[in-house]
Amino acid sequence: MATLNTLRTKYGIVLSIVIAVVLLAFILGDQLNNRQGPQQYEDFAVAQIAGKTIYSAEYAKAKQPADERKNLSADQAADLAWRTIVFDNYISPACAQAGIVVTQAEMDRVANMYGVQWGQQFEAAGFPQEQIASLIDNTWYVEQQTIAQQMLGEKFGALYALGAYTNKLEVADNIRNMGAAFSGKYVEVPYSVIADADVEVSEQDLAACYEAGKQKNPSLGNRTIRYMLFEIAPTEDDLASVEAEVKQAAEQLSSADMAQAKSVARSFAGEVSPYITFDRIPAAQAETLKSGAMYGPEKLDNAWVMSRIVAKADVPSTFRLEYAVFDDKQQADKIAAELATVDGDFTKLSTAVDTFDEQVDFNGMDEYRAKSFIDAKAGDIITFNESGKVLVAKVVEAGDKAQFVQVAQIVKQIKPSDATVDAVSRRASTFDNKSRGSAEAFQNAADEMALIPRMAVISRSDRNYQTGERGIRGVDNSRNVAVWAYGANVGESKLFNTGSNIIVAMVTAVDNDEYTPRNDMQCRRDVLRDKKFAQIAANLSSFEAAEAAYDVEVKSFDGVKFSDMLLEGGDGEARLIGAIAATRTAGALSQPVKGNNAAYIFVVDSIEGDEAADAETLDKERIPLNTQREAMMRQASAYALTEKAEIKDLRDNRVM
Repeated sequence: MATLNTLRTKYGIVLSIVIAVVLLAFILGDQLNNRQGPQQYEDFAVAQIAGKTIYSAEYAKAKQPADERKNLSADQAADLAWRTIVFDNYISPACAQAGIVVTQAEMDRVANMYGVQWGQQFEAAGFPQEQIASLIDNTWYVEQQTIAQQMLGEKFGALYALGAYTNKLEVADNIRNMGAAFSGKYVEVPYSVIADADVEVSEQDLAACYEAGKQKNPSLGNRTIRYMLFEIAPTEDDLASVEAEVKQAAEQLSSADMAQAKSVARSFAGEVSPYITFDRIPAAQAETLKSGAMYGPEKLDNAWVMSRIVAKADVPSTFRLEYAVFDDKQQADKIAAELATVDGDFTKLSTAVDTFDEQVDFNGMDEYRAKSFIDAKAGDIITFNESGKVLVAKVVEAGDKAQFVQVAQIVKQIKPSDATVDAVSRRASTFDNKSRGSAEAFQNAADEMALIPRMAVISRSDRNYQTGERGIRGVDNSRNVAVWAYGANVGESKLFNTGSNIIVAMVTAVDNDEYTPRNDMQCRRDVLRDKKFAQIAANLSSFEAAEAAYDVEVKSFDGVKFSDMLLEGGDGEARLIGAIAATRTAGALSQPVKGNNAAYIFVVDSIEGDEAADAETLDKERIPLNTQREAMMRQASAYALTEKAEIKDLRDNRVM
C-alpha cells in the first residue's frame, strides 16, 4: 500500500502543470467540453515520413490537442503536432514490428491513475461535482497524446540501452586515463617566430585548403529574405483601458471580505494560494501583506499585480501521523469511530489494518486538505481524502505553531486591444498587397509607407525544431517563416501573423551549395599555420636543436592528466595535453605536435598511477561506466529510431 507521501507526490509536477492549465482554461471560459472538430484545410502535403506523404487533414487532427494546451507557444504546439505525426506514422509502427507496444490496458491504468489525481485536484479547487467528470475527460483528451509517446519512448529507450556493453580493455583504458599522471619536459615554439610576410600563400594553396576541408563543412543551404516587421503593441489608449480594468479589480478586491475576496480574484482570472508562510511570498508583497494592507496594484514588467490575504491560521507547522488507507468513506468512517473509542490505538481495533507513520507539512497545503488539520491537535482522530483514497489518522504529535496565510492574487496582462490588432493587421495587409512581385516592388512599398525593411539569412537548421532555433533570430514564433522560405522561389512573398507581430517576407536569394563557401581568411590562417609548422618541425630534432634555432627554453610539466586542458599556469594547448596523455613509454622524444598557436616537442620522464587494474577492480568499475553508456543510449534512442526515416518537413504558415 502506498505511503501518504507517495500518494501525494507521485506525478505531482506533471499534475500541477496540467491542473493549472485546465483551471486557466475554465476561468477564461474555454468550453473544452464543446470541442469543435479539427479545422478543415485544403488537402495538401505537410510531410514525407519514410516514403509516406502526410496531408493537412491528418496534421490538423494531431495539432488540435496541442492547440488546446494553453501553456504552449505557437512553436511548441507545432513541435508537439510534428512529433505526433512522426510518432503515428513511423515510431509507433516501427516499434510494433519489434514487439514494443503500449497496450490499451496500460493506457487505461494510467488514465485511471491520472483521473483519480485530477479529480482530487478539481475537487480541492472548488469545482462542482457535476463538472469534474467532464473536466477529467477533457484533460485526458489533451494529455493522452504525449503520455502515450512518452511511455513508448521509455520502453524503446530501455531496450535500446541494453545494447550498451563495455569490455575490460575499455574499462582498463578509462581507469588509466583517470589515474595516470605524466611528468617531463617540453619545448614550445610559437608560430610568431616566423613573420607572416615571410610565408608565401598562393591561390593554389587556398584552393587546396578549401578542398581538403570542405567535407567537414557541409552546407544545408540557406535563404536570404527581406522582411517587414509590424509589431502588435498596446497603444496609449490600450494602456489607459487596462489601467481602468485594474482599478475596478483593485476596488472590488480591497472592499470584499476574506471569503468574498477569493471569488473576486477568480472572477478576474486570479488565483488563491495554498496556506503558506510569509517567507514563501515575494518580499515586496510580503512586507505590505504583513501590515494587513492590500499589495498593489503595482506595474511589474508587462502586467499589473495586486494581492491580499484572504485567510489566516495559526497552525502547527508539522503533524506526525499514524494512519491507515481505505478505498471507501463508509469503511473509513466506521474505523474512525471505533478508533476514537480505543484512544487511537490501531492495534486494539476489532479488524486489523495496515498502518503507516509519516510527518506532514502544513506549509503549502491546499484549502481542501487544510480543513482537516487547522484545528487538529495531538491525540485527535481525523479523516481526509488523499488521491482517491480515504485516510484515517491519529495525530501522534503536532509541531510548534506558525502563522499561515492564503493569498489571492490578480495579474492583469498589459496587451493591445482588438482595435489595435486590427489597425496593425490592416497596415500589414496594405504593405503585403503593395510589395508583391519583386524586390523592387517590396522596396517601393516600403518607401511609400515610410518603412525600413530588414534582412535575414535563414539556414536549414533554423527550421528544425531539434536544433532549438526559431526561424528569424530575434523574432519570436517565426519558424513558420523559415519553413515557408525553404519551399519558396526568389520573388515570392507571404504574410505571417505570429501573435506578437506580423511579418511580410520575400525571398531574395537562394543558396543550394552542397558545402559552405570558401572562407579565404580562415584558409589563409590554416595555410600559414601549416607552412610555419613544417619549417619549425624541421628544427625540432632535439631540445638542443630547438634552443639553438629559436632561442626558446626547455620547460617542465608535472602531474599532467588526460582530463586537463592546459599545463599548470595556463601554458600549452589541449593538443599538447592529448599527445602527452597518449604516451605509453617514458624517455623518448616525441614527434613534433602541431598546436593551433605553436609547435611542441616533449619527453615524458615518468608516469605515475599507471598500474594495471586487477580483475576485481575492472569488474567493479565496469558497472558505472556501462551505466553511463546506457544513459547516453537512452538519450540518443529517439534520434536512433528516426534517423533512417528520411523525414521531410513540408509545412507552411497555413498549418504552423
